[in-house]
Amino acid sequence: MGLRVLLLTRYGRTGASSRLRFLQYLAGLDEYEIDVHPAPFLDDVYLKELYDGRRPSLGRVLAFYSERLHYLVKAREFDVVWIEKEVLPWVPGWVGRTVLGSLPLVVDYDDAWHLRYSRSPNPLVRWTLGKKLERLAKRADFVIVANKFLQSWAEDAGATSVTCIPTVVDLRRYRQTALPPAEPFTIGWIGTPETAPYLDTIKGALKQVLAKEGTRLLLVGAEPSFLPLANVETQSWSEAREADLLQRMHVGIMPLPQGAWEYGKSGYKLVQYMAASRPVVASPVGVNCDVVKEGVNGFFAITEEEWIAHLERFRGNTNLTSALGAAARQTVEESFSLRATLPKIAEILLSAAALRRSSRHKLARSSFKPDLARSAASNDAAPSR
Repeated sequence: MGLRVLLLTRYGRTGASSRLRFLQYLAGLDEYEIDVHPAPFLDDVYLKELYDGRRPSLGRVLAFYSERLHYLVKAREFDVVWIEKEVLPWVPGWVGRTVLGSLPLVVDYDDAWHLRYSRSPNPLVRWTLGKKLERLAKRADFVIVANKFLQSWAEDAGATSVTCIPTVVDLRRYRQTALPPAEPFTIGWIGTPETAPYLDTIKGALKQVLAKEGTRLLLVGAEPSFLPLANVETQSWSEAREADLLQRMHVGIMPLPQGAWEYGKSGYKLVQYMAASRPVVASPVGVNCDVVKEGVNGFFAITEEEWIAHLERFRGNTNLTSALGAAARQTVEESFSLRATLPKIAEILLSAAALRRSSRHKLARSSFKPDLARSAASNDAAPSR
């Protein structure tokens, strides 16, 4: 009989964190006889409305919570519960922990989600929920994190088993090309409307580079209003098109300011560019420092002058772009591919299931209470041979 896992994600496939940290593993986990049942908290319609600046009705929000509670009640039918970030958003953690009881828990964090509560401007939220995710990490049998910053946080919270597994790509979806695309020289960025404000930190540098003839900025997932210039192209994101859009770029960028939330980022943009054999320019913040190898697969930039200089390195320089792009692809193949991390996820889920089977065995043994008086009488009547 295969292992049955209840997967409590925050989103469906439209949500990057849920798709990349969980859903892209499901087909591969089948090979380990691990049967995963996804139960997203929010649907894809919610996420689209959120990016469009719309809020769901109270009725829809209550329906989300009702559906999640329904799955929590059914959780005991499964061997393991695999959780993205938390069980019930904005609800005290003891509620979820009480319902799940002693079931083996595997919890995954791909960003500094705990800061939403511990640094909330609302003192009531800080008081009631400030340590919510720390308590969940401590209760979990296994904690998976996306980077070293989150690993330190989980260990400080008292988590007993913490494994760092980066956010990865399925390389089968990304074509490996030796040469960059034809002109114009294209700087690329991919993300969501929520992460697009990070581009503001290098707007001045981008304007100067774009002022040169034969330059284009391709934004995938950002609003057109960010930089309304004729040579700025915006494309809506879709899972089906993202790999092809990356092929149109010469170099990918990931600017980030210094901050606790930014140190919790997983660096997935960089991994995507590099999977498409594209070199990168990035801020030396958080996990970016683990993904980018200076002068090998990309460059780090802090000041406006550095951003301009490093982006200009790739203009018309086919040899440099191809060489760093090939090294970028190799980096992903070695450290950030689905094939490399799938066995680790499978091992954690199987180990968590073994804990439940062990506890069941102990419970069965403890529930067996022999009649000591009858045993003694039997021993007297029939001595041991």
